[in-house]
Amino acid sequence: MTNQAAYAILTKSRAKYGKRLTPSNYRELLSCGSVAEVASYLKSHTHFSSALEGIQESAVHRGNLEALLKGKIFADFAELCRFERSIGEHYFEYLLLRGEVDELLNFLRYFNAGKASEYLFALPGFFNKHTSLNLIGLSQAKTFHQVVDVLKDTPYSRILAPFEPLDGQALEFADIEAALDRYLISRSMEIMRINFIGKTRDKLLGLIAFKAELDNIRRIYRAKLYYNVPVDAIRAQLINIRHYLKKAELEELLTSSDAPQMQKRLAGTRYGRLEKGMNYETIDETAVRLQFNYCRSLMRTSGEPAVVMAATVVLFEVEVENVTNIIEGIRYHVSSDEIRKLLVAASE
Repeated sequence: MTNQAAYAILTKSRAKYGKRLTPSNYRELLSCGSVAEVASYLKSHTHFSSALEGIQESAVHRGNLEALLKGKIFADFAELCRFERSIGEHYFEYLLLRGEVDELLNFLRYFNAGKASEYLFALPGFFNKHTSLNLIGLSQAKTFHQVVDVLKDTPYSRILAPFEPLDGQALEFADIEAALDRYLISRSMEIMRINFIGKTRDKLLGLIAFKAELDNIRRIYRAKLYYNVPVDAIRAQLINIRHYLKKAELEELLTSSDAPQMQKRLAGTRYGRLEKGMNYETIDETAVRLQFNYCRSLMRTSGEPAVVMAATVVLFEVEVENVTNIIEGIRYHVSSDEIRKLLVAASE
């Protein structure tokens, strides 16, 4: 890749981030009274306008709107990947992989709730044109066996098959999510190791490991707080990777007697120093904020095009999560002050 091409990738990625939602945008979104008003505002006043062109605001629902916003991110960065093939071919493979796992989990949430057919309305059209997964076929599945059969020519069939529930038993969604996440991380690492070198490879691997470790922390904390899950069962759901945590620190978190003890132990790690005053009642949002800060630093300081692109994708995913939290809050009549607490970097 030429220096000119590298500079172009850096410039285009950072320029996209420059179009992010502003504090004023967030204030206006928080003042909306319905999902239709949110859709109308995004369509008229933000960089999401092209994704929402032609929609009927009064008919749009939460799942459909979220799919359109995610599709906009995927389309923008697919375009950037095509701009420079030396980066784009391999990074697009990674984007597609992440999208596939995300959509499978999204579908399985509908399936687990007995609403598989409704997934069709939340299916991101742009992504569906690029993946080889038969997402429409999944939405027509009536049994878990049929789900596995639809996926028979993909790696996901092998991953999901062992989780087919016996008659009358519920789907072990947490175990399935952990298995898919392990595959995602393993395959992502493989893509980065094979196709990138030097600092670029190291930073991309670090970004993936950072997210994986945060996901492990979230799993451990939720297990301690809500489910009283045995240590060995928690360990079986973790991704076998560390970033900031030392092996002994991870073991201490796992063997904590309860959530409060885990909080104290986590405070003594690098994560506790990164996020002082960590709010454990919203640990998911805290983890997202840590990832946001990590990626924002990479986006601003890295000189590696693939790293800047990867970090910027994550920053926009956080933005979509912010908008989704606003939509959910409005839908369930949560006050704007309470919704605002869930938003990451919305006041910057």
